[in-house]
Amino acid sequence: MRTHITSSSREAAIMAFALVASLAATGMAQAPASVVLDVEGMHCGSCAERLEDVLGRLDGVISAEVTFDQRRATIRYDARRVDVPRIIRAVEDAGFTARREPPGAR
Repeated sequence: MRTHITSSSREAAIMAFALVASLAATGMAQAPASVVLDVEGMHCGSCAERLEDVLGRLDGVISAEVTFDQRRATIRYDARRVDVPRIIRAVEDAGFTARREPPGAR
């Protein structure tokens, strides 16, 4: 087992530290927020796919998974760029209704 740091691993460590420091300085080191919404008005899998597309294009949304069978949308987002009321409004603008699922509901 090696106990010393090679120059390449030292350079990698310095670059990693610099990256973390710059992300922290810009606030990008913040973990994404998430919300689960109950969605009504979907009639088929295509509705779920369309809603995923709508949510995925919303500024600040990192990922959106919509399941037709469970009538549920799970969204990861950057809370500095978008909030839950704006996400719900996007669902409603797409022709569906949504409400925040209480924690531990399913």
